[in-house]
Amino acid sequence: MFIPLTDCKVVVVGGGRIASRRINTLNQFRANIIVVSPHITEEIMEFVKLGKVEWLEREYRLGDVDGAKIVVTATNNREVNRQVGQDCSKLLIPVSVADSKEESTYYFPGVACEDSIVVGVTTSGTNHHLARRITDKIKNLLKSM
Repeated sequence: MFIPLTDCKVVVVGGGRIASRRINTLNQFRANIIVVSPHITEEIMEFVKLGKVEWLEREYRLGDVDGAKIVVTATNNREVNRQVGQDCSKLLIPVSVADSKEESTYYFPGVACEDSIVVGVTTSGTNHHLARRITDKIKNLLKSM
């Protein structure tokens, strides 16, 4: 499923390595990204400085996902990820819970983009490394065309 995200609110709960990768992908689609996390990576900080991401420098709170088109939760806290997933489910907001495919209502794909072509790759949450290898091969194929 491909959802237009241009100018849509997208919430990312967490500011680590996985959140960085998700934000890097989401930025390709010009979403209005809000990161909720007390700490963020240097890469996310660069996005903040460039005005591509809004950072709420604090823990997740009820209501942070209100009005979001999609949500990604990628903290290192199982309870926070579970709570975000439950909050999104109640509000019928699609959520990717990084540490629980069972609690996710969508899988965040590997994405390969070239010009107007967008290819998404997923292993339905079962093998992230395989999805990444395949995505990298597709990126190289698209660049060679």
